[in-house]
Amino acid sequence: DMLEVKTAELLRQSEVLTQKEDELNEKDKALSDKDQELSDKDKELSDKDKELTAAQTKLTESETLLLAEQAKLLLQDQQLTELSDALNAQKTELDTANDALAAQQAELDAAKAQLTEQQQQLVVAQALLNDQQLVVAQQQELLDTQQAQLDELVGVRKRIITSLADALDKANISATVDPSTGAITLDSSILFTRSEFALSAAGKKMINEFLPVYLNVLLSDEYRGNIAEIIIEGHTDSVGSYMSNLELSQNRALAVASYVLSDEYSRITPETKKYLRTIITANGRSWSNLIYNADGTENADASRRVEFKFRLQDEQMIAQMAQLLEDFEEAEAAIAETPGTAPHNAGE
Repeated sequence: DMLEVKTAELLRQSEVLTQKEDELNEKDKALSDKDQELSDKDKELSDKDKELTAAQTKLTESETLLLAEQAKLLLQDQQLTELSDALNAQKTELDTANDALAAQQAELDAAKAQLTEQQQQLVVAQALLNDQQLVVAQQQELLDTQQAQLDELVGVRKRIITSLADALDKANISATVDPSTGAITLDSSILFTRSEFALSAAGKKMINEFLPVYLNVLLSDEYRGNIAEIIIEGHTDSVGSYMSNLELSQNRALAVASYVLSDEYSRITPETKKYLRTIITANGRSWSNLIYNADGTENADASRRVEFKFRLQDEQMIAQMAQLLEDFEEAEAAIAETPGTAPHNAGE
């Protein structure tokens, strides 16, 4: 009975164990199912994790690309800013350059206008210069003719002076002949008594010897046509007033002229005397033309004198020609100084 009890109890325990084992198997199965489910979950989770990792990797790459693009955009933006600043600076420089160019253009326009005006003035000046050169050429032609006349007159005066000096020397007449003017000086101490104007005997003798020789030269066929005037000049020293000496010098010149032109004077022919009366003059110069010593003091004896002078025909024209020559030289100099012109050298 006890064994049966024990067996029944064991059977019962075995059943319980079997039941427990079945429960345990069910639990194992459930656990296995859970494990399988968990494994599936783990696999699914692993797949999800892989997907997440891949997505994260992809996201990281995208972020990297995005960052790179952002960096590139930032760089481009910085470059764009720099380009914009450079463009603004260039625009400012361009505006400044345009302003300077406008100012230069205005200056250029003004310079062109001034140049145009100067060119117009130059054209007018050139036309005026051409006219002046034409006038100068005409004046030069006239001056060449007058120069020839002047040379001829100067040559005539020189020949007359030489002829007078030779004739007086051959006649042994002591008289001073001025080599440049031909004036002949006679000593007043021989012609007159001191402070008097009446010719002395010695003075008349001197004039008688001198005058025929003098007139033979001046009124010769060679020179007669060139003589316009014969002047007798009286001169004094500075003793006394100018007016008293002017009267004295005038009276002395007149005394000489009256003596040689009087009807009683027989040393020259009536025809010569008649002609001489048409060309002779008598002038008093007082002490306006004194003679001085080498030390600058007055030579009173030399200052008291009577001079015979002659004036050639057209001597006034000679003075005018000399003035024309001077004016011509000034005109030539003015033309030579005109910008853009060459000196006119006609007649040089």
